Amino acid sequence: MKELTFSKLINECHKSLEDLVAESQQTLNLARVVNKYPHDQDRKTALQLQYLRENRLRLGYEARRDELLRLVVGRSERNPAA
Repeated sequence: MKELTFSKLINECHKSLEDLVAESQQTLNLARVVNKYPHDQDRKTALQLQYLRENRLRLGYEARRDELLRLVVGRSERNPAA
């Protein structure tokens, strides 16, 4: 494994996790608004769309994290002393 690849994946994981946290916070904020105005269909729709955006980011983060873990586990299996 090249160190550049590892560093790049770590940075991508950090960035995608930060993005996911921000979107999750936005989802929670919208859920609070929908709870306050339960009959407002526009807000419910906004919450559903926000959830989809958050889920897309979650999937991206998980893919990067999984790739990073495969890279690290694969390296440790090839080099048990590392």
